[in-house]
Amino acid sequence: MTKRHGNKVHYQVLLDPHRAELLEQMAEQQGARPSWLLRDVAYNALRLAYGGAAYGLAEAEDMELRKQSIRNQVSGRTRA
Repeated sequence: MTKRHGNKVHYQVLLDPHRAELLEQMAEQQGARPSWLLRDVAYNALRLAYGGAAYGLAEAEDMELRKQSIRNQVSGRTRA
């Protein structure tokens, strides 16, 4: 089951313990958090599965949502 978290969608993934340990080691080697590494792996898999045009469009739309979110934050702070 997914949950909305602002403009993002939250997924819960359960990993088996020994492979989770490998993920943590890989993340540490790259100086990243495991959640960032999983997100990066998922985005790369989507890029490969859907190709440049479809993935590029989705990425551009996500970036526009992010920019709008930042504009809303700045606007809210200036009003306060």
